[in-house]
Formats: sequence, C-alpha cells, structure tokens
Amino acid sequence: MVQVKSIDIFTPLVDEPEIMGEISACNVTNDLFAMNVPEVSGMLVFLAINKNTPMKIAEGILRGIKRFMEQKLKSKVVGGHTIYSEWPLIGG
Repeated sequence: MVQVKSIDIFTPLVDEPEIMGEISACNVTNDLFAMNVPEVSGMLVFLAINKNTPMKIAEGILRGIKRFMEQKLKSKVVGGHTIYSEWPLIGG
C-alpha cells in the first residue's frame, strides 16, 4: 500500500457556494486519479475567506465539498484548515 498526497487551491469560479464546493473537491481529487490512484481515503479542506464574507457562504462551500466526497467518491472530509484572507481560496 502506498499513500499519495496532493494539494490544489484556487479562487472561486461560480457564485453558488455549494456548487463551488463540489467543483473544488472534484478539482483536488482529479489530480489523484490522474496519477492512477484507485481510491481517495479522505480530503483535508483548505478554505480562506474574507472577514466580511457571510458565514452561509463558507457553510455552503463546505457542504458542497462534503456532498461530493460522500456521494461521488464514497469518501469523506477528514479535517482541514480555515483562515481569514483578503482573497478567497478553496482547495485541499
């Protein structure tokens, strides 16, 4: 058994938080599949948001990530890190 780790972070592409979360999870995990990794055991989420961003935006992004991991990959979010930043960043 081999453990493969990857990280990918980018800025939001769409205005709908849950869809953006799904896109983020897909983008982070597709790098693993490109390396022929057969399954993803979990995702550590990275989320940077502005202090003025409504909490419902962050919650929606995290919901979208969780939904993608559970429904599409039969995997899970295992943790992560959230910070305040002038620029929104999403990844894992």
